[in-house]
Formats: sequence, C-alpha cells, structure tokens
Amino acid sequence: RYAIHELGPKGHFWRSKVLMATASAWGVLPRRSIIYGALLDTLHLGSLATDDFQDCAEFRRGLPAVHTVHGKDLAQLLTLYLMTRVDKEMLRRNKKSHKISNKRVRILDEIKDATDKAILGQGRDVRSKSSINSLEECMDLYKLKSGSLYGAAMSIGAILGGAHVRTVYRYRNCGYKFGAYVFQVNDDLC
Repeated sequence: RYAIHELGPKGHFWRSKVLMATASAWGVLPRRSIIYGALLDTLHLGSLATDDFQDCAEFRRGLPAVHTVHGKDLAQLLTLYLMTRVDKEMLRRNKKSHKISNKRVRILDEIKDATDKAILGQGRDVRSKSSINSLEECMDLYKLKSGSLYGAAMSIGAILGGAHVRTVYRYRNCGYKFGAYVFQVNDDLC
C-alpha cells in the first residue's frame, strides 16, 4: 500500500527509459532490459520517501508525501523494503538461470554502486544544506544523488549490449552528468 502511494500516477520512470534507450542502441530488445530499469526506478522511489521527510517536504508529484500520510517510520521502512526487493529480484534472476553470468554480476555491481552513491549523496545533502559553497560542490552532490542512478541506467544498458569495460565507464560518466546537469538542475529550477 505504501509503495503504491509513492508510485503515484505521476511517475515518469526516466531511469527505465534511459536504460532501455541505451540498451536499444546496443541492439538489446526491450524485454531483456525493462526489468533492470524497473529495479533502478524502484530504488529511486524508495529514496524519494526518505528524501521527502528529511527535507520536510509536504508533497511529492502533487500528492501528500508518504511520511505525511503514513509517518516517518513507515517512510523509512518503505525505503528499506524497496531496496531489499531489488536485491531479492537480482538474486531470483540469478537462481532462475541456474548460473550467475558475468553480465549479471556486473549489473548487480552497478546497482549496488549506484545505491551506495545515492545514499552518500543524500547524507551529504542532509548535512550540508547551508554549507555548499560553490557550483562545483553542488554539482558533485547532484552527481551522487541523481547522477548515480542515471549512470547505472546507461552503464547497465551498455553492459546488456556487450560493451567493453572502458565503454561502460564512459556511459556511466555520461549518465552521472545527465542526472546532475540535465535532470537535477531542471528539477530544482522548475
């Protein structure tokens, strides 16, 4: 029920779209990439529940924020629940195939790295509300908070397409910048 509230009718699922577009550019069919985009968007949705109560936001996408309806404790639990669901789905996918492919290990590593960076970015955001002293510091924070999941979206799309490690690195960095410069700056200005 809480997850459905957070999803709401206005979700755009940009991370899924970016991942699927990247994978498609590498010749990967949408049915092979959509689950990984959904996992990234699930992580994002969980982070929104925590972000809203840490920022004392009353609304998300025109609806009351999860914590205002269900309380801060359940908002935090929603975040943890959704993160755990992502982990379980990755494990389930590996069990289903009866082997762990190198691609799946790399994808899991991208997801966990993006999660770590997003958590680090949120922590910095909470601690530095009034102490960001330069545009560079602000953009570094945005690369962690928003850029990390976009970086994962682009790198996972490239991994699914069989890209070399160096190419995946370039895609990840492009995603970091897209998430920070295009998405987060636009989100803060609008």
